Amino acid sequence: MTASPLLIANINTIVKDYANDDLLLIGSAVPADKLGTTKQYIEQLSSTVQLANIKPVKLAIISDLIERMDKPTATSLLGLIRHCYAGHIVLIVNSNQALLQGWQLTGFLSLGFKQLGTEIEGYSLYSYNISQYQPKHDWLNSRFWANPEQFGKHRW
Repeated sequence: MTASPLLIANINTIVKDYANDDLLLIGSAVPADKLGTTKQYIEQLSSTVQLANIKPVKLAIISDLIERMDKPTATSLLGLIRHCYAGHIVLIVNSNQALLQGWQLTGFLSLGFKQLGTEIEGYSLYSYNISQYQPKHDWLNSRFWANPEQFGKHRW
């Protein structure tokens, strides 16, 4: 699979934010020479053993994964990459082949991915970014958890 120039342009806009950071490239959709950052490259990911020598990175671009594997194996590999190797993941998916493997939009959403735009020439882009996954809410702090000045004054 080789991505179209429009798809590569969309990916490059994301990669620009990580210009000085390491990048993990899995799959063959985006040619490594099109990205100007330090790269770790796995041409075809098939098991967790291949990830043993990979250092954690800030951005991973993954293609050719969902289309080649059964859904449970692909889900576990995506989860492993998400939890241990990359805080931001861009997933390039051939929409028709993903449907044949049982993937729908809800499957990607359940893993924390967001769809980026619309389909481009049969491919969809999904993104997972831990820093944007759960926004901090005003009420989510210790100020609202307890009422320490009332301890010992009243029975609850």
